[in-house]
Formats: sequence, structure tokens, C-alpha cells
Amino acid sequence: MRLSCADYSFPLLPYQVNLDLIKGLEFDAVDVAVFSGNPNNSAEEVIADPTGVGRRVKGMIHDTGLVVADVFPIVITDFRPVFDVQSAAPNNPSPQVRRQAREDFRRFVEFTLVCESPGLTILPGCPFEGGDPSRDWGLAVQELAWRVDVAQEAGLELGFEPHIGSITETPETTAQFVAEVPGLKVCLDFAHFVYQGISQDRIERLLPISRHHQVRQAAEGVMQAISYEGTIDIKRLVRQLIAQGYEGFIAAEYVWMQKWACDRVDNLCETIHVRNQIREALADLSSN
Repeated sequence: MRLSCADYSFPLLPYQVNLDLIKGLEFDAVDVAVFSGNPNNSAEEVIADPTGVGRRVKGMIHDTGLVVADVFPIVITDFRPVFDVQSAAPNNPSPQVRRQAREDFRRFVEFTLVCESPGLTILPGCPFEGGDPSRDWGLAVQELAWRVDVAQEAGLELGFEPHIGSITETPETTAQFVAEVPGLKVCLDFAHFVYQGISQDRIERLLPISRHHQVRQAAEGVMQAISYEGTIDIKRLVRQLIAQGYEGFIAAEYVWMQKWACDRVDNLCETIHVRNQIREALADLSSN
């Protein structure tokens, strides 16, 4: 198991400073955000020139002594009143939006290959107000199955992040979704479940179908908590992953945004706390 750090934890830093900080914190790898509106490596930049941007990003990351653990693209076309992940969701009811989302995905795959990442993470899709829940689910299954095929043809793993506001808000719906889309795996962020008061026991049932892990502290009603107020047992998570033979990356993932009051946490200090807990768990396991 290797340690990664999200490059979107420190969005106000110039990208090279961001990477130097992650390297200085002794991480092995970086999770690369490709978000609409992101000041570094925006989705729009990557869509316009996936190979060119990919070469630049890979060069900067490799020159810093890091590797790419994961690529995480999110396209948003409506930022009012806050960013709206429905606007370009893979299961959007509009055929035109879905066609564009497929084209965008092909470009993200190209970028991911150039960056030499083992895979990428996407969002699963959303329920739409006034829509038919079975249609929303069926479109999501159809669209992510197509994306699994495209990713696998390129030699990449594809995962999705269950999140609040998606069609997979619980561990049970997440497991059902994976069962209906062969080859799809989960990028697991406990925070979205813990926020809803879901126990760690229920979340851990998803570990066998996970391909990447994003870790931060959270608590019921608190999406991003400071270390001593969080309720996630990070050391227990690490022990369980090792017991199951997990060989992927585990990424410290603090975000900085107004949504869910995620801009009220000291991302630097909390990233260090998470890193230390993962290291301590690994050291404990190696000494036994």
C-alpha cells in the first residue's frame, strides 16, 4: 500500500508549489483533480488538449519525484447557486448532454494514459427532480457500463465515488450498482457515509469492491472534521485493507470549498494527521 495526497487540497497554491509541498510531506503519489473551474488542470483544459496537458502534468509530477495514483475528472456546466454535478452527469436525461459526457470521458481516458495513472474515478450520476428513479438508475448503469468498456480497452481501472446527492448514497445501493455494472469498482470515501450517520461496519462491506481510497476525518453531520472530532477509525481501515490484500493507494483527501463548510478546516495540518495515522497503522502491522 502506498500513500497519495490529493492535489486539490491546496488549490490556491501554484501547481509546482503544490507538488513540492506534497513531496515535502513525504507522500509517494498524487491524486490529480480535473475539475471544472479548478485553477490547476481544469476539466476544460484537459478536454481541449488531453495529450498536451497530460504531458505537462506528468512531467511536473515525475520531476518532483511523485507518481500519479488516480485521476478524478468532474465536469460542471452550471455553477449556480453552487456547482451542480447534475449539469453534466452521465445519466442526465438529455441525450445531448450524455453524448457530450461520453466524448469528454474519452478525453479523460487519454489524459489518464499520458499521466501513467493506473485508473480514474468518476461520479456515478444523480437522481433528477421530477424524474423517474428507475430511469435515472438505468441510464447510470448503461452509461457507466459503456465507460468500463472504454477504460478496460485502454488498460485502465474505472471506479466511481458514492456521494451524497448521487444515486448511490448508501453502502447498499453502492454494492447493488457495482453488481449491475461488471468491471466497475469503488473509490471509497467514508466521509459521505459517516456524514449520514452510517456506521463504519456497514461501509467496510464495500472494501472488497474498492480500487482506490480517499481518507479524511468526518462525523455525523460533519463532512470534513478536524482530527479529534472525527469518528472514522483510520487505523482500523488500514488494518482491514492489508488483511484483504489491498495493494493500491490510500490518499489523504481534504477539500477546500464552501459546500458542507469544507473551507473551515486546516487542510495542511489535517493531511499530516491522516498521513501519520496511516503510517502508524502500517508500522504496527509490520512489527507484529
